[in-house]
Amino acid sequence: MARGFRQRLRYALVGGAIAVPLAATLTILTQPLWRRIETAFGIESSAHSAPASGC
Repeated sequence: MARGFRQRLRYALVGGAIAVPLAATLTILTQPLWRRIETAFGIESSAHSAPASGC
């Protein structure tokens, strides 16, 4: 039983080690796209600093 737990833990750690940098990289790379969407539609989609006007 301990062996199965260790293997699952290893998979989780490896998955996290891959997922976290990937998510951060994709977030940074898609910022220009989100800025264009903000400009085109007049909505706040990133860099939100106050309550939304629709709230």
